[in-house]
Amino acid sequence: MYPQSHFLFPLFIGELLVKLGYVDQRFVIIAVLVGVFVDLDHPLKHFFLTGELNPRKAWNAGIVKHEDDRTFIHHTNGICFVTILFIILSKYSPYWTAAVMIGYYSHMILDHFSLKKGFIDNMKPKLYWGFWKPVSITILGFELKLARHEIVFDVVMILGLLFTFF
Repeated sequence: MYPQSHFLFPLFIGELLVKLGYVDQRFVIIAVLVGVFVDLDHPLKHFFLTGELNPRKAWNAGIVKHEDDRTFIHHTNGICFVTILFIILSKYSPYWTAAVMIGYYSHMILDHFSLKKGFIDNMKPKLYWGFWKPVSITILGFELKLARHEIVFDVVMILGLLFTFF
């Protein structure tokens, strides 16, 4: 899924937890930053594959050319490794580890949920389960192919956020 979804999902979860009185806004900021910045591995992998550190080319390689630009943190072994790391870190700082976990796992849920086969490790080039043809747009040279289910998800997250604020 795209950055706006990776931003909105942990923001919604965090704001809901704030509304329930479990966490503060700093917790939400950490969760949102982690949820979005987990994808920094895409341009890094592109750099290691091509030698180019160009955000637009890295983005479009993943979207247009379907380059497998995910590092191990998006795959089964990486998720298991990160989970073990979270278990260890939670012994020292459970509150902040929980914030990072919400960001990371919300990101993984969205990435894996949007695939037909259910897990990135089983992914063939861009096997999104959206039953409809994605909406294709270009913004400042960045290609976007938004699946309609992601647009619906984003609207639901925005409505959920409005609910948490009122």
